Amino acid sequence: MLTATLQNFRSTEHLTLDFGSEGLHALIGRPGSGKSSVFAGLVFSLYGDPGPDQELLDLRYDKAGEGAEVVADFTWTHDGVTYRTMRTLRRGKRKGQPVEKASARMWRENVEIDNMTPTLMTTEVTKILGMGVRGLTGSSLIRQGEVDLLTTAPPTEVQRLVEEHTGISELTKARDNARKAANETRKVADALPGSLPEVVEAAETADAAETDAADLNTTAVAARANADRAHTNWQQAHDRATSLQQATLAAQASREKVVAARAVLESAQLAEQGAQAVALEAGAGQSGSVDDVEARWRELSDNRTAVADLGNSLLAARRTHSAAEQAEHDAAAAAEQAAQDGAAATARHAELVEEIAAITARGHQARADLAAAGGESARLAKAIDALQAVTGTDPTCPTCQHTLADASALVADLTTQREQVAAAAVDHERLIEELAGTVNTLTGELKQTQQRIGRVDAAAADADRARSRTAQSVADLTQVITACQPHLATSATEPADVVDGLRAVKAQIDEQLNRVGEQRGAVRQLLSARQHLQSCQQALEAAQDGQVVAPDPNTVAQALSEAGQLQSVAAELAAEANAASAAASTAMMGAGQLRAAADVADNQWKRKQAAVTAAEIADTHAQVLAAYRQDLIGDFCDGISAAATELMARFGGEHVAFRLDSDFVPRVELADGRLRKTSALSGGEKARAGLAFRLGISMQITEGHLPYQLIGDEITSYLDEDGRRQVLEVITDLFAAPILVSHTSEILDHATEVHQLWRSPLGTTETVDQDLAS
Repeated sequence: MLTATLQNFRSTEHLTLDFGSEGLHALIGRPGSGKSSVFAGLVFSLYGDPGPDQELLDLRYDKAGEGAEVVADFTWTHDGVTYRTMRTLRRGKRKGQPVEKASARMWRENVEIDNMTPTLMTTEVTKILGMGVRGLTGSSLIRQGEVDLLTTAPPTEVQRLVEEHTGISELTKARDNARKAANETRKVADALPGSLPEVVEAAETADAAETDAADLNTTAVAARANADRAHTNWQQAHDRATSLQQATLAAQASREKVVAARAVLESAQLAEQGAQAVALEAGAGQSGSVDDVEARWRELSDNRTAVADLGNSLLAARRTHSAAEQAEHDAAAAAEQAAQDGAAATARHAELVEEIAAITARGHQARADLAAAGGESARLAKAIDALQAVTGTDPTCPTCQHTLADASALVADLTTQREQVAAAAVDHERLIEELAGTVNTLTGELKQTQQRIGRVDAAAADADRARSRTAQSVADLTQVITACQPHLATSATEPADVVDGLRAVKAQIDEQLNRVGEQRGAVRQLLSARQHLQSCQQALEAAQDGQVVAPDPNTVAQALSEAGQLQSVAAELAAEANAASAAASTAMMGAGQLRAAADVADNQWKRKQAAVTAAEIADTHAQVLAAYRQDLIGDFCDGISAAATELMARFGGEHVAFRLDSDFVPRVELADGRLRKTSALSGGEKARAGLAFRLGISMQITEGHLPYQLIGDEITSYLDEDGRRQVLEVITDLFAAPILVSHTSEILDHATEVHQLWRSPLGTTETVDQDLAS
């Protein structure tokens, strides 16, 4: 660890520490000063782990605002490469509840890695260090009280600590889960039904039932074949009898069809005669020529349409002409009124131009007076300032250098003049404003008079256009009247007379159309009757041609009798086949049920056998895990004992070795070979043994090597001065830049760098002094 920066993290509002130099770093401060926050921040920065029994919400400094960021930013080195990891929390909401949203950034050799996420950074750090959060804390971080706990705790607690640090706890959990799974699998196997004798008995019973069912099915198949043959014979006889019956019915139907066709023909002949009489009565002629009647009808229809169109055009032209005359009259009146208003507007326009010119001249004079007043006011102000600066017993005028009898009176007089000038300037400004308002008003009126003058020409142009439209409407009306003349009985020229003439002509055409329409309908009815008569003649000829001869009645009766006899035989054989099929089906159903029962028994036995096998496999798996765990425990205990023995020799003291057996009771060995439990040692010896024990655990995590850096929290508290000196010398010799935490100042004499933390009255962790070592 090179640098640590915390912001709004636990008890720290802002804290930056530098651990980059080699030598022993002491992090001191009274209890509660925030020393543990530094190491919690390290673990969070690397792995995103908030710590034991902690959540992300617990990491926010209590006095930090909702919008403030929580930052843990650490720089560290590993295998000669420098890294920087920074995690940030921002307060948010999820379903109305506060949450901390995490983000992560990471640098390698001062180059930021793109697209970093919290999960990805945890994976990357684990890959770089070769261990997860538990491995790092177990190998490099010795928490407060852990050294004493390892030497005095019951064996179960010592075992828990060792397993937790070395990772055996996961194997222990796997072993316990495997044992539990094996027991549950065994219970399931014991609870399952099924036995081998039951399987054999059920199979034999099913085989016998299937044999009986096969015999009955053979009998049923033979009976069904006989019934099918009898049914075929009956079906053939029935088809022959039915064919004869249908031939008889067809002959009768053909006779009836001829009779009906003859009656229809007679009716059609009568209808044709009636239609011919109606056509003669309507005046269509005996021939009833459809083409002549249709031509006359189209001619009259076209004339009626032409007359109606001319009438509509004449009415429209009359309406257009009337509207044009009215528009011409209105436009002429508007032009006359506009001319009168334009004359008055022209006179007013000249008056307004003169008034605006006079007011503008007054405005120019008022602005000149205002400028003169400003210059006079500035001159008086300058004179007043000069006189007020005159001092001495014989004051002189700063301009003419004459002696002043009373400078104060002169200043007062000039001040009065300046006030009068200022008042006059205000009057000038007010007059200028009033004149500007009057000019704006008159200018607006001037624009209105100009618009009124312009409307004279526009009204005259509208009157001209209206006269042109009236003339055009007269020409259009005349043209329509001219077009109407060929259709009139008289030479009328007035629009009203022409309209009446067109209406009379249309009435005559409508009368003719009615007469032609009656002829047209009679001719069409006659043609339809003749076509129907021809169809009826053809239908009678077809019915006569299709008339057939009926078969002999005796032959039909004999065929029906034979079909009845064969039907009785087929019914008897079908009943016998149905009975045989039912018996076979019942037997097969029973055999199927017995076979299903046999399959159930077989499946139950197989499931029971599979469950027994699974229970044996699960039990074997649990035994393998237990044996592997026990071997690992033995290896770890031997490794811890060897590493701790070597460290104790360097720490000094009367004990020559450390021993941890599978009973997890830590012991030390005296020179004469006697063993003593660490819980019975004195405070100093217990501290040496416990520290050696804890570092021995760390070396097992790092595969027999010491970790790169040691971070210890209160690990020398129980040592005297000599013991502390010797232990710290060993630690600084083993580790390049160890960090030791203490709430007392006893470690200061041995530290190269000191970082002292202090809890301010506001509850914030602060760095008091980073140069105490010097």
